[in-house]
Amino acid sequence: MTDTRIDKREKHATDAADRSVPETALPQASADAHDDATRIDPGRAKRGDGSDEIDEATVIRSSVADDATCIQAPATPAPGPDADATEVVEPQSRAVEAAPTTTVGTAPDPVPAADRGTFGVGSVLRNRFRIESVLGEGGMGTVYSAVDLLKQEARDAQVHVALKVMKPGIADIDSTFVGLQREARRAQQLAHPNIVTVYDFDRADGQIYMTMEFLRGWPLSELLKQNRHGLDPAQAREIVRQTAAGLAYAHEEGIVHCDLKPQNIFLLENDRAKILDFGIAKAWQDKGGDNADDAFFGFSPPYASPQVLARQAPTPRDDVFALGVVAYALFTGKHPFDWKQADQAQAAGLQPARDASMRRSEWRTIQAALAFDAESRPADAAEFLKRFAPSPVKRAALAVSVGSVVAALLFVLVFQPEPGPEVPFEQLAPALQARLQAELTDAAAFLELGDIDSALQLYHEVLLAHPGNRDATRGMNDAVKRALKQLETLHAEARLSTPAVRASLDSLADYDTLPAEARKRLVRARESL
Repeated sequence: MTDTRIDKREKHATDAADRSVPETALPQASADAHDDATRIDPGRAKRGDGSDEIDEATVIRSSVADDATCIQAPATPAPGPDADATEVVEPQSRAVEAAPTTTVGTAPDPVPAADRGTFGVGSVLRNRFRIESVLGEGGMGTVYSAVDLLKQEARDAQVHVALKVMKPGIADIDSTFVGLQREARRAQQLAHPNIVTVYDFDRADGQIYMTMEFLRGWPLSELLKQNRHGLDPAQAREIVRQTAAGLAYAHEEGIVHCDLKPQNIFLLENDRAKILDFGIAKAWQDKGGDNADDAFFGFSPPYASPQVLARQAPTPRDDVFALGVVAYALFTGKHPFDWKQADQAQAAGLQPARDASMRRSEWRTIQAALAFDAESRPADAAEFLKRFAPSPVKRAALAVSVGSVVAALLFVLVFQPEPGPEVPFEQLAPALQARLQAELTDAAAFLELGDIDSALQLYHEVLLAHPGNRDATRGMNDAVKRALKQLETLHAEARLSTPAVRASLDSLADYDTLPAEARKRLVRARESL
């Protein structure tokens, strides 16, 4: 069902985003914070004039008075907790000219010299986006808050978008153009509730830009600064679960993030986590014909695995290592190796200590993710998630006695919670109620638009947080029914092979929260092939 979801992304991305809680952008870091800045390895990447290029990544901090995000380019960090910068290395085979000419594959300077400095707050881009404020600034460009005048004219409730506009006049414009386009392309390929939505990459009025959903909330880096001893365990495990879910989808689509860290994970006001910044993400396998050459190789040293530090090609196991570092910090407020890089920690024989707030399965999963040996880690984020948060169904099945193995298998096959949830929706915490209601609304919108994958994922998340939720149960049954009808049509028209149909059915069956009615439908559909 993944292809259907990707094909329909452009059609409904804006509609679905409009149903979500509006969202912020990215803030400044205080001098004593453990910032997640970006730096470029001066040994490889150079400006056109020969000087070393420092491509500072966005540093995020929320403001009480202003919930917009401010992005600041930090000074070169000193060794220690603040040195968690992203090193971006440009391959030596790629030449960057100081003044590239306008040819195919080369980006011209987007703003003529005579017009530089005229674009900013108050400007209108493409007769559609009115710039309201600067949200932040990074190495590639400036992020603005803008009003979509088309939506405003249509009296849409959510009219704000975030615009990332490429900086004019930079020396290495060729590489920067490629980097910004690549970030947009990678993100557009990923349609998932836990990944930031990128709408478009375009050029207009002498500007090169991409439009993204406008986020309101807080980056994890800010939350960790405010909670030096870690977050509430329930909140920490929920953020880890959602981040792993978004990362698992990226891995399924053949993409490795390469720079996962607290700065690049955003928590919305409705408690949904969003993964940001696919600017240096890489395709680790050929999927969907994406054979484009990656211009950069980057990482943040405190979150990088020994293999990444050794400049080996990144794989999902490297993202899992970074996820392990983030997860450990969320529970404890600390870096697992006291801010030492993985290769240094390995040489010193350091090992992370278990925190009492972690459940046994959570600790074992995080411990495995932090293994210095890549093969000892979970293969990808999906495996991490299965270990970190075993489903209630699997736990119940394992509790059945050894003499009842057959009964246990049947239980897993037909399991369904008692009608209705054990805890009434009204008795849930208000914040959880708001999040679940938002996810149910989004799921219904996705389903109506034909995006079955997104709808299933959201209904699944609701049922994990609130087992037996009636709306999610009905929605999941409906989604499976529609999926089966779609598969049947494609198979009958010889547009989908029998093995491909079986694979799709198996993917649907992987949802542990699947109601009994939906699971029986899947069993019958498989038997009919």
